[in-house]
Amino acid sequence: MNKNETVLNGALRHGFDFPHSCKVGGCAACKCQLVSGKVRELTDKSYLPPKEDVLSNHILACQSVPLKDVHIALPKKSLDRQHTQGVLTQQTWLTHHIAEVHFLLDTPISYSPGQHVSIKALRTDGPDILARCYSFAHAAPAGGGTQHLSFFVRQVPQGQMPNWLLTPSSLKQRVGIHASLGDFHLRGSSSAMICVAGGSGLAPLMALLERSVQIGASHRPVSLLMEHASNPTSTTKRKLVH
Repeated sequence: MNKNETVLNGALRHGFDFPHSCKVGGCAACKCQLVSGKVRELTDKSYLPPKEDVLSNHILACQSVPLKDVHIALPKKSLDRQHTQGVLTQQTWLTHHIAEVHFLLDTPISYSPGQHVSIKALRTDGPDILARCYSFAHAAPAGGGTQHLSFFVRQVPQGQMPNWLLTPSSLKQRVGIHASLGDFHLRGSSSAMICVAGGSGLAPLMALLERSVQIGASHRPVSLLMEHASNPTSTTKRKLVH
């Protein structure tokens, strides 16, 4: 390990297939258990659910710098090793700068609402575009995987992947999908839910709320605080009311 190098960066530098996404401590994709050794944590992880993870000595690899040799254990996840390809089939504008982008996959994938995927453009008509992560915008059909996915994509200046996804000429173009990533999902409880989102960040919350209806948990009180720069379409409003 190099000086001040995190567990995640050291593992990636040595070629380990270590689950990760944001690398800033926000998504918990790199969560692992510290079996032995000691680390210096760059940020406070106590706000990350569930609290049992903190008590069982789990750490975020992207925010942990070893102080001596460490032994870690990666969680066994059944959903985060799914790789497939698909076609961009539809772009439905929700606001003047956010659209719901639809894909048809070659093979079905499974996921928990709240999780996300990594999307890579498999283009042959230009330079490579870095892969980008997007959260599922809807709950999967109850009882199995699906070949139909959609995501909320925000148009941003100089954003190569989002702008490529929102360009009409990208329709029918192929993409690579790596799923399903992240630990954000609906946990069993009868307590009230407080959901906070802004813009395209509404996608995972809509997926969670749809899932709560699927499993009969729609009785849970829900408060949704949403910030947006422009009014959502009437279709989006109807979905939220439903």
